[in-house]
Amino acid sequence: MKQHQRTRYLEKRGDGFYWRRRLPKIRNYQTNLFLTFSLRTDIPSNARDLAARLTALTTLAFDYAKGCYDLKLDMLRPLLTDLIRFEIAAFEKARLKIDEETTKMIRRFIDVYRPVVLVQSGHDADNEHLFVGSETERKERGESGSYAAGFGYQCKGKLCQRFKKHMAKYCMIDMDFQVMRHIAGKVILDMNPSAMSLVQELLGHKKSETTRSYYAEVCKLVAQKNYLALLDRYTRRVLTNVDFHAEIEDHLKGGQK
Repeated sequence: MKQHQRTRYLEKRGDGFYWRRRLPKIRNYQTNLFLTFSLRTDIPSNARDLAARLTALTTLAFDYAKGCYDLKLDMLRPLLTDLIRFEIAAFEKARLKIDEETTKMIRRFIDVYRPVVLVQSGHDADNEHLFVGSETERKERGESGSYAAGFGYQCKGKLCQRFKKHMAKYCMIDMDFQVMRHIAGKVILDMNPSAMSLVQELLGHKKSETTRSYYAEVCKLVAQKNYLALLDRYTRRVLTNVDFHAEIEDHLKGGQK
């Protein structure tokens, strides 16, 4: 059964994935030179995404070069080399980093539980998704169509529903994810009032104004708490320099006058 449409210019070698494309013939310049770059990943889906992006970018560059009569091939190659290196480095930095404990849990799921899920659900052993399911829509860049039967995945909504049912059944907790989203935002702002952009990103708000309107009251409370803390700290510092010693006799004598 065919799993994926072949991604153009993507090569699998012993030490990882490579993108390799021949420089085109431009006017009177004919060459056998190839652009060859390591994609710095051993994850097939990442390699396909990055290869598709590099292919699209270089195609645009080649089309532009064909109509640019003062652009020589020896100028095009270094320009493309810098562009491709930048794209690969940017893609590498965009990867999500997770903590060690989460990594251990994911590895245990892959090694212990996922094989059982594959067998019980009837999915193909070569399914590359972490959470297999019936969703087949393909959203990878440069690709279209659907995954074949047995190669689907669980969408975010389905995962949330299953987690909620699990918590209700085994922990007797009825979770409201909408409320949890707001709690998460409040906790973050409690820890760092200036983290509004982070809260916006986590909650998926397109405009910062939306996030500010949601948490305006929270910001006021946090600002007030910080103000009181600063005021208390300043008061303590002032009081340490104040001499409260007084001569009782002088005070009494002054009161008798």
